[in-house]
Amino acid sequence: MPERYASVLDEPAFSPDALSFFGWYELDKRQWNWIAPESTGFYAFPDLLNTSLSRLLISPSADLYNTWAEEYYDLDFDLKSVTHIFRFLPLAKNTIDILNPDLGLSDIEGDADEIGYPIVDKS
Repeated sequence: MPERYASVLDEPAFSPDALSFFGWYELDKRQWNWIAPESTGFYAFPDLLNTSLSRLLISPSADLYNTWAEEYYDLDFDLKSVTHIFRFLPLAKNTIDILNPDLGLSDIEGDADEIGYPIVDKS
């Protein structure tokens, strides 16, 4: 890890022990650099750009999130509903039913309010 970023490892807001990878962009070289933790330190991870998670973090989109979520959770998700969420459109019962039929508006209302996500009808 470059010395100029080493202080990140001591930052209380982060958890280096739970770090999946660390990436930085070098503007002058126009390239991303990646390292991932290993028990003895860090090692270079040049192919990280080929993972769905890194692509999602660098250029978030509904398509990339859907790809990552399907791989991570081993489930199929409705891209139209995921796009609805990415556009920050108000949640309606039908969107929740598609994404998780076990939940209703009342189940997610508190979480949505906490993050300021709009809900179509709270009644």
